[in-house]
Amino acid sequence: MRFLAAAAAAAVTAALLLPVQVRAEEEPQSTLMKAFTDQQTGIVYFCSIPDETSKNAIITEMFGEAAELTIPSQLEDYTITGIGDRAFFGRKEIVSVKVPETVSYIGSYAFSGCLSLKTAELPTTLASVGKGCFFSCSALESVDLGKSLKEIPERCFYACTALSSAEVPASVETIGSEAFFSCADINGIKLPETVKNIGENAVGRRYSIRNSAPENISGFVIQGKAGTAAESYAVSCGLSFRYETDLPSGDVDANGKITAADAAIVLKEYARVSAHEAPTLTGLNRQLADINGDGLIDSRDSARILKEYAAIQK
Repeated sequence: MRFLAAAAAAAVTAALLLPVQVRAEEEPQSTLMKAFTDQQTGIVYFCSIPDETSKNAIITEMFGEAAELTIPSQLEDYTITGIGDRAFFGRKEIVSVKVPETVSYIGSYAFSGCLSLKTAELPTTLASVGKGCFFSCSALESVDLGKSLKEIPERCFYACTALSSAEVPASVETIGSEAFFSCADINGIKLPETVKNIGENAVGRRYSIRNSAPENISGFVIQGKAGTAAESYAVSCGLSFRYETDLPSGDVDANGKITAADAAIVLKEYARVSAHEAPTLTGLNRQLADINGDGLIDSRDSARILKEYAAIQK
């Protein structure tokens, strides 16, 4: 197999070294193409080279098969710095992939349609990912997004139905439209305050066949800080929002301590709701009032707050 792969690489390299124009949606414009054989696996990688003097290469296609794919950081004397658009599109045999630390960007739809892909280990150096990168990777269970990514683009994890959790790095500033659309196994996500822009149906949403329209994923909770884009998005979609705070649960007036006054506020709120009047506690204050976490503001919360207050006084 390795002999055949090496022969194939040798046969096409001469032709590929002729100057060509390669246009990609995310990757830099390239003038040369070359085929390399990974001596450890026998896999042939077709790469674009920025110019004749460069020693950087961008993988554009793969010839060969590997269930557990470790993309090399070096091929001959070229450093792999990127993965081009659709480079591994529809490779159903790939179960896991590890991208080397030398890679700073991955192009659009690079791993889209890899239906057997379960895990993806991305480099901490990754700064850019193209749209639809893992589109319809329905077996994908976990992915590490590194620490340098600025944007999770539109439809990046669209219909990754087996994805059970997603950790958004603090480096991320934008989450594109439908980035995690129809990821129905995720029941919540924590969004850092660095995220300033969140696109339509980005998280916590899926397609309803019955209504032929997007709907909220049942029980989905967004966690973040008050006054952030995460809170605004949750409110606009009608999704539950869990406030990230250093204040103790039961500190309803948010003054930094639990007192009898907090219990009084809860009782007053309970009386209003029982009289079918509009509630006054919203947002963070309501979360702090619900000290027993049952989703209701009632006398049991008031009693619990008084108990906590009494314990503090001892």
